[in-house]
Amino acid sequence: MLNSQCSILIRSGCRITKRSSDARQDRTIDKTFQGRHVANQILRSGTAGAPNYAEARGAESRADFIHKMRIVQKELNETAVWIRSILAENKELCRIASASIISVGPTGQPELVHRLRRPP
Repeated sequence: MLNSQCSILIRSGCRITKRSSDARQDRTIDKTFQGRHVANQILRSGTAGAPNYAEARGAESRADFIHKMRIVQKELNETAVWIRSILAENKELCRIASASIISVGPTGQPELVHRLRRPP
């Protein structure tokens, strides 16, 4: 069971590393300081689970094991928070794009009807 948990954490860290590498090659994430910061945080926290788990497996006491497993949990929680924040931003951008599409009339131009009407 312990080996399977470690394997899951390693695979997760590898996927995060690969996605980070792909994004950097596309230059889609790290164009800005903020983008680089978020990408680096996800990479750091997302790959920290497996080595911290390995440390926990070598704990010297029950209390040491619990302490190290809490570090694993904190790192995984941090990764989840960063990913949720990206998804929330993506949802907002999707809403903006949808509103733009809706505002385009049948002619392919933004509807100007509300501007052309004169007030009563």
